[in-house]
Amino acid sequence: MCIGFLWLPWSDSLGRGKPYGSHLLARSLSCIVCPRLVMSQRAAVQEPDSTPDSTSDSAPDSTEVSSRSRESRSHPHPHGLVSPQRAPWTTNAKPTDFDALLPHVGEYGRYQKLLIWLVCLPACIPCGFHAFNQLFMAGTPEHWCRVPELEGVSSLSIEYLKRISIPPAARSSGYSQCEMYDTDYNKLAEKILQEDANVTGFPDASWSTVPCQHGWVYNLTQVSSSIVIDFDLVCSREIFPTVGLCVLNVGGIIGVYLFGVISDRWGRRPSFFLCLSVELVAGVVTGWCPNFNAWLCCRFFVGLTIPAIYQIPFIIAIELVGPNYRAFVTVMTCLYYTFGLLLLAGVAYFVRNWVHLCYATALPFFLYGGYWWFLPESPRWLLSRDRLEEATRVLKVLARINGKSLPHEYYEELKRILKIYLYFFAIVGGSLPCAFAAASGFQEKLIAQQMEAQRARERKIHHIHSYEQHNAGFLDLFRTPNMRKKTLLITLNWFANETAYVGLSYYGPAMGSDEYMSFFLAGLVEIPSYLCCWFLMEEWGRRWPLCASMIVGGTAAIFTVVMDQDAVVETLVLYLIAKFAIAASFLIIYPFAGELYPTEVRGKGIGFSGYIGGLGVCIIPFVNFLGRHNLVLPLIIMGILTVIGGICGLWLPETLHEKLPQTIEDGEAFGKEQRFGDCPCFEHRGWNESATESSTLLKELRPEDPGPNAANEEGRSSAGEGRAADAHPRPGEAGEPGEDGVRRQSSYRAMLQRRVMVRQPTVEFPVDPATGAIRLSHW
Repeated sequence: MCIGFLWLPWSDSLGRGKPYGSHLLARSLSCIVCPRLVMSQRAAVQEPDSTPDSTSDSAPDSTEVSSRSRESRSHPHPHGLVSPQRAPWTTNAKPTDFDALLPHVGEYGRYQKLLIWLVCLPACIPCGFHAFNQLFMAGTPEHWCRVPELEGVSSLSIEYLKRISIPPAARSSGYSQCEMYDTDYNKLAEKILQEDANVTGFPDASWSTVPCQHGWVYNLTQVSSSIVIDFDLVCSREIFPTVGLCVLNVGGIIGVYLFGVISDRWGRRPSFFLCLSVELVAGVVTGWCPNFNAWLCCRFFVGLTIPAIYQIPFIIAIELVGPNYRAFVTVMTCLYYTFGLLLLAGVAYFVRNWVHLCYATALPFFLYGGYWWFLPESPRWLLSRDRLEEATRVLKVLARINGKSLPHEYYEELKRILKIYLYFFAIVGGSLPCAFAAASGFQEKLIAQQMEAQRARERKIHHIHSYEQHNAGFLDLFRTPNMRKKTLLITLNWFANETAYVGLSYYGPAMGSDEYMSFFLAGLVEIPSYLCCWFLMEEWGRRWPLCASMIVGGTAAIFTVVMDQDAVVETLVLYLIAKFAIAASFLIIYPFAGELYPTEVRGKGIGFSGYIGGLGVCIIPFVNFLGRHNLVLPLIIMGILTVIGGICGLWLPETLHEKLPQTIEDGEAFGKEQRFGDCPCFEHRGWNESATESSTLLKELRPEDPGPNAANEEGRSSAGEGRAADAHPRPGEAGEPGEDGVRRQSSYRAMLQRRVMVRQPTVEFPVDPATGAIRLSHW
């Protein structure tokens, strides 16, 4: 038996199609070592054990479970298998439920802290670097048409050369940047040389103008290096840098799905390092590009990794901690991302050459290759893929560093599953992949039989629906009126938030008198925004903070239209207020959407809303391009969009302290009973109820075990009931709250009951119902 179990790691690899040795030798060895197991499990296949009674009204208590566990160890299964009674630490259909294991190995212990703070969070910094470093590559200096015939006249000053060859600008003071006079400059140069530059009568009013014929001359005083200078991206080509931003974001839409599929199918760890490699290599090669088309191609490959390079380590961190720490990890991830933006402003300030900036924002992160020896695969993903040996190794390290140990029942479940695989490896004919496919099918069938009773108990106790009850599709988001309304409103808010946030971030360098300081301040205001938002989400809920921040941010952006062109500081302050508010709403929209979409269609709903929001990110660079001629026009457009989204969001229901919808039917009913003005902050204050009454209601709601004097207490309560009724004020008398007061007390009681009886995860994610793992492809 021991030798058979030592063979199991090989058998698992063989079952996945890897050529580790001869399967004939393995079958022979297994039959020789454990013939009793083989014969007993043949009987197990022919006579499956009866499942537990699925109609039980209540789940067994801990004493009963412990006794059953001891019985299963002292009286083994008659067919050589572990008893089908479920292990007491599991709560889902999977026998290896990571959420149930976390309390045993630590939900946020030393292991998680070291991995999150030293690996996962720093891994988010490259996303901000490569998403916004282009803003400092594409600076446009003052320029004018090049006239090579006049360059040989050394006695001409630049100002005089522009005066005789460049027409005045039509919309501003100064000279045109894209036109020149159409005249014979060779004759003009000869005349200047003959008369010793004392030429008068030029330019002639009769001269016509033509676009620049020989390129441009650039004033390198303010901008010494950029792709605009090297690739001549001015005049008719001035929109090309904006096209580069659009291509970057188009790559992001494709890449977030591509790397999401890789992460879901082959694991978080290989997906992260592949994504990091593509980003860094493409980032370095960007500096080698000889022309704009090559540069644009590299930007597309960089865009493939944004925001996937941010999401993958974030998901690894989320999957390592318990549900109560998800909101904390989410906010910390946002803060690290913002720290990357602040760091980028400093790097760009000191590195003014765009080629060197490409190297400075890519080469240092090659050190992240050392994470290969420290970043483990997500144990939640490993368990969802039944890679038990690898998951056990990670869990052992996690438990050891946290000063804990895996529960004994985990090893019992692991042993039972390994026995099943060993049996099929030994006696099932055909190729090994077919044998292990049969083993997996048998395992799933046996697990399904074992878990049916427990799922029935959970549905009755917790009033939840199984994922398998209804195979909901994408169209179910629009079949019923309430779900259709919420889907459209969520998508509109997602589109408005993502478009405005990215647009304001792109527009930062254009505000103020110093592009580096403006970008730095635009990132700095996000830090207090995230911290305030974290507090408000738990006290005021999701709906009111979301809508209020969108309306405030949009109004601040619209107010820039009343500012004078010289009011640079005032315009910058309004911009920063808008960025502060939109950053808060952008943080809220994702968890709010995850809580509003029912569990059955959460992945499809978030994927749909997220991809529509991604279209806005592709459009917003062209909106910002309008600011070349009118600085506040993009701010007005983004402000109107966010105000509309904020007002429409008021028709979404609140999710704080509410039981979240599981099925499409739950989603259709969710929020119908809520009123427009409902806000958890008012409920939390108890509608002017006193703290004593709050404590009393909580005591009434808390289930208590009646003591031995319960009967006497009940008798005294009955005896004094009449006196209490006489002493109680009648309606309209002093102390009676009246009809409105009763309604307020009922509302407060309902709120307290929801708080006590309903415990929801802090952040909801799209989850694969078959495996329980987070789906990155539905981000």
